[in-house]
This record gives sequence, C-alpha cells and structure tokens, in this order.
Amino acid sequence: MLYFFPLEIFSLSLDTPPPPEPGTILEFSKDKTITCEVHDETKIKFREKITSLTSATQEILVEMGYDWQAIQGPRFWTYKGKTLTDLRDERE
Repeated sequence: MLYFFPLEIFSLSLDTPPPPEPGTILEFSKDKTITCEVHDETKIKFREKITSLTSATQEILVEMGYDWQAIQGPRFWTYKGKTLTDLRDERE
C-alpha cells in the first residue's frame, strides 16, 4: 500500500464537500493564517513556489521550532474543516 506519496489532491472526491480544484485554498491545521493554493493533482503553490504538501509542511514546522524526522503533509492541511488525510480515509 502506498503511504500518501504522492497524494492526489483531486482524488479526495466526496459527495460533500466537493474535491479541491486548482485555485482552492487549503489551511494549515496548526495555524489557520498559513494557507496554500492547490496547483494541480499533486502540487500546491506555497509562498510563490510550486511544491508538495510535505515540503511546505516541513518548512512551516521547522519555522515553528519542530525537529521531526518524518511527516505526512496531508495530515496538516485542511479543506472545509477536515484534513486531507481524513477526507481520503472517508472516501476509502
């Protein structure tokens, strides 16, 4: 089983809410003032660069003082109040 890499953001389709599309804004779960924009199925635009959820998450967590060796980006980004991980789990 693949372990969230790469997360296809569009594959999170649920009846409610609709899946994130390009241009959709996601919020960082530890600080809702930190956002990113969905770029395509696997990438986001964060701080004016195209990157992955995990890379953006790692950057933010380091700035917050965390020194975690491994993270799963989808666990930290929310869409309509639910993490991307939770949305995918509901779909499966």
